[in-house]
Amino acid sequence: KPGEIKEPQKYFAASLVTRHLNEIGLVVGIGLLYLVFGITAYGFISVGNQLAMLQDAATIGIPAWGMTLIIIAAEIDISIGPVVAFTGVVFALALSQWHTGIVVGVIITLLVGAAGGAFAGFLRAQFNMPSFIATLGLWSAMRGLAEYLTNGIPMGLPNSSFINAM
Repeated sequence: KPGEIKEPQKYFAASLVTRHLNEIGLVVGIGLLYLVFGITAYGFISVGNQLAMLQDAATIGIPAWGMTLIIIAAEIDISIGPVVAFTGVVFALALSQWHTGIVVGVIITLLVGAAGGAFAGFLRAQFNMPSFIATLGLWSAMRGLAEYLTNGIPMGLPNSSFINAM
């Protein structure tokens, strides 16, 4: 009949909210936090602070994105921490000792990180080695290489306005 609401349409909004309750709760929670901190913490909403929060989130978010893909594939990679640390050492070496420049340093760093991950993937695919074991070995190797290259001492980057802006 005209004007009659069919059952699926009648409850569409309710089912949409029910299916996405976690996401909605997360967005509402973040919105409330922004509101509270925006009112109570001077400078929280400033552009500089927002950029700083994005930079901090990127250092965890980028590896987390890769880990999400690995977990979706029903695998595990425990080498992510040492690989991130080792690639940071490679980047610092590329800029401070090898004098490569930022673009070449980034390319070298990405290639080294990809090579480490590809090696663990090769062990997993070619020899059917459990990913936990392959990445445990990579974890140990990357951690040892990072400590060897730095002599266990923190490395600094050369003074650069571009790096400081990042």
